[in-house]
Amino acid sequence: AAYDKKQNSFFLSLEDGWKHYADRKYLAGMFIWTGFDYRGEPTPFGWPSVGSYFGMFDQCGFPKDDVYYLRSWWTDKPTLHLLPHWNWKGKDGREIAVWAHSNCDEVELFLNKQSLGKQAMPRNGHLEWKVKYAPGTLKAIGFKKGVQVLTDIVQTTEEPETIQLTANQNILKADREDIALITVDLRDKNRLHHPAATNEISFSLQGPGKIIGIGNGDPTSHEADKFIDSITVVNFANFKEKAVADLSDRSYTSSDYNDSTWPNAFKDDRTEDFAKATKALVYRTTFTLPAIKPDQIFTFFYNSIGKQQSIFINGKEIATDINESNVNEFKLDHSLLHDGLNNLTIVASPLVKKNQWDSVNQNAGSIQVINPAQTWKRKLFSGLAQIIIQTTAQPGNIILTAKSAGLKPTVLTIKSTGAALRPAADK
Repeated sequence: AAYDKKQNSFFLSLEDGWKHYADRKYLAGMFIWTGFDYRGEPTPFGWPSVGSYFGMFDQCGFPKDDVYYLRSWWTDKPTLHLLPHWNWKGKDGREIAVWAHSNCDEVELFLNKQSLGKQAMPRNGHLEWKVKYAPGTLKAIGFKKGVQVLTDIVQTTEEPETIQLTANQNILKADREDIALITVDLRDKNRLHHPAATNEISFSLQGPGKIIGIGNGDPTSHEADKFIDSITVVNFANFKEKAVADLSDRSYTSSDYNDSTWPNAFKDDRTEDFAKATKALVYRTTFTLPAIKPDQIFTFFYNSIGKQQSIFINGKEIATDINESNVNEFKLDHSLLHDGLNNLTIVASPLVKKNQWDSVNQNAGSIQVINPAQTWKRKLFSGLAQIIIQTTAQPGNIILTAKSAGLKPTVLTIKSTGAALRPAADK
């Protein structure tokens, strides 16, 4: 709830807390926990909340209604703010508390041009009316010394129609550091902000920039804040082996060859005598992949298990007669792989111990699977979301496109201008 009320016996409302200090001249002031909502410590509510609710601003920096209470009494800036919003479909005739935060002397409230009364503003307080809901317009007029000085309006909106993108700055420095904070806001046909919209918005970016974060200020949201590539690793184990006459023997490399009777690999000590008796070995094992997706990237990082070797996956040769090295890297085409069970075969001349206490490599490496990041997206909270864009080192136009089902795409262009980079350790 947006109303400033104590949540339990451990807390005061903001207003009650401030009145306590404001009325006592011997007290210096009040500490507020906190300026911003923050992750963790989900108080006063538990799961599914994943953040605190204490902030005057939410996690995206959008102001809460309490901001206007503090601005009324902590600053001289003329202030008048109505709450809550006025979108309560299905609640016609139900009584709703309407509050006004203001530092005006008096405030008069109107519903659809009908006065609901003028009230004097108590020092360090707020005003409240009980209003039976009817769609339309709530309007507050603030008076100072009897003269109208401020107005604030909340209106019932139509269905969302357009996505509005507003950047805090539209010209950035191409220094890999500058950022733009972009507010995502749904508007109806009358260009009014829709305060109850929860549409999911997806984003794409072109040009010399990157998206580095996304949020909506909702402390119960479990959506991702970053959409980045995810990496899984497939390791090899349980090799079997068979001695063959020479490295050119390919008779055991087919994907359907039955090696069930072969012994486990590496049981024999890799001595000089073993190497003299065994010119070449065929190693075989299987590995399992989940359903292969078109945009996945497969890379085989191979650790040599032979002085010289050829490598086959599912009977298809991916490397021929490569010499021993620490790591070889092979990009694997999707056509080489299957969903589920796959086969790896290596024909190699054996590695040999130089000293009795040495060990030879038995780890053939692994396959890295890169799953490209999903499309950046976020559901709106109170009709709002935020996305953060950062520049690269190249100047040009950064083009952000926002889309949502049933709405027209919206495009925002931000200019990135040439700038000197700060000295850095990396190149």
